[in-house]
Amino acid sequence: MLYIATRVGVFGYNINTGQWRKLPSFAKNNTQDNFNVIEASKSYALYICEQNNLYIGTNYGVFSVNINNMDKYIQEDSSLLSYKQILREVSVWQFLPEDNQLYIASNKGLHRVDVNTQQATFLFGFSNYFDNISNNTVKSLALDNSGVFWLGSKTSGVYLWDPSRELISNYRYQKNAENSLSHNAVWALQHHSDDEQKFWVRTSQGLNLVDKAKGIVERLMLTDSTKSQFSENHIFNIFNYGENSLLLSTLKGTLLYNTDLKQVTDMKFSDEAADILAKDHYFVHMQDQRYLWLVYEENVALVDLKTGKVDPLSSIAAIVPLNKIYHFLSLLPNSQTM
Repeated sequence: MLYIATRVGVFGYNINTGQWRKLPSFAKNNTQDNFNVIEASKSYALYICEQNNLYIGTNYGVFSVNINNMDKYIQEDSSLLSYKQILREVSVWQFLPEDNQLYIASNKGLHRVDVNTQQATFLFGFSNYFDNISNNTVKSLALDNSGVFWLGSKTSGVYLWDPSRELISNYRYQKNAENSLSHNAVWALQHHSDDEQKFWVRTSQGLNLVDKAKGIVERLMLTDSTKSQFSENHIFNIFNYGENSLLLSTLKGTLLYNTDLKQVTDMKFSDEAADILAKDHYFVHMQDQRYLWLVYEENVALVDLKTGKVDPLSSIAAIVPLNKIYHFLSLLPNSQTM
């Protein structure tokens, strides 16, 4: 089963049968006054827990619905249970599952949902700790092996929050300071593949490697083109790829970055694959260190990074408006994620 989060709701697609159906509107059975259906339909994050509840992060809160009978629902032989609204009036940026907890990065800070009880708890807001910060938006989220949260902000860099000791440290851009981030808007965070004390931090201008143990920031991919917002230095997402490599989603396409050489290197693919990878993608997801799901312009594609083969996913194009897609989530055998 493939779940497709879009700006007009969530779609379920049975890959084996080719059948599909849009999930019901959040307005159905919702008695909340002034409920904003349009914003609630803008679905940005998906997660399925062991209880087979699908969590949907939207521009108007977090909802859950049990999907045990999704096959029958798609065949129109059954209806789904009613949605449960877990969080209200928050705009969701990212889900991060950990054990039986679902951490949520939003415009109102960091929240946690216990997937066993479906109870939400507010954990952290920048303005609760700093008098000079009013914007609580957490745009990116990661958790390291020592239990420290890495929280990417919209305007003031990345914060490291240790909830066990209530300690906070901050890495941000500082003019004329070498040991600082290249920009204060932090869009994505990625563990270093070989060192849990290091994180890749992608910003609106360049890539950064933060060493938590040494308190050092290394700024990378900084050229004269950083003066333009339309460059490969504007990085949207980071994926560890094989040994000593990253895949970077940028305004200039998806690039292969060699972490030893500290430079972008060529990916040797067919002209068709290379052309697709060079597009400005508004959705990129890596599956199993091999497959790239890409949405761009009015197209969608699945690129096999091992063979270079391109699947145009024409069946999906017949289901949803491609320029509305924001996220894919697929249930594979013995797996809860794509």
